Amino acid sequence: MNLNSTPQLKSGRWPDFTSPPRGDLVEWWRMVEVGDIMSKPVICVDSSSTLPEAYELMRQHGVRRLPVLRERQLAGIITLGDVRGALPSEVTTLNRAELAFLMEQVQVERVMRNPVVTVRPDSKLADAARLMTQHRISGLPVLAEDGTVIGLVTESDIFRILIDMLDPAR
Repeated sequence: MNLNSTPQLKSGRWPDFTSPPRGDLVEWWRMVEVGDIMSKPVICVDSSSTLPEAYELMRQHGVRRLPVLRERQLAGIITLGDVRGALPSEVTTLNRAELAFLMEQVQVERVMRNPVVTVRPDSKLADAARLMTQHRISGLPVLAEDGTVIGLVTESDIFRILIDMLDPAR
């Protein structure tokens, strides 16, 4: 989704919410599907990649989480917090070269979270938000019928859509 444009529903248009009555907001919330707002294409990492490779992908693409694939299927998810948590303590006696060598040995699959809470593109946005709150996570991979990762929906996507709806003059 282009961050500078107003998102569009599958129908091709947003309801006019310049000053909506409360009932319209509730109806809007109930009709939006994950596929309408998910980020795509999604950046994924292979389970055999190293933590520095995963971190570099996150840095290059400005993302904080990566679905982890094994043979093109979702195997887990890794977040920036997971990568940082896997780093050795700052009070270690190891020098930089030793630290770099050790980190190059750690594969993503040793740090990734599994199982992963996922949604389908036709899941309602309210249900996805409820899952994120219930599981205390900030993003959900979106899977096609065949299990292929086709997108990612995050708290930021939900906040962005709410801001666009509530403050269209932005």
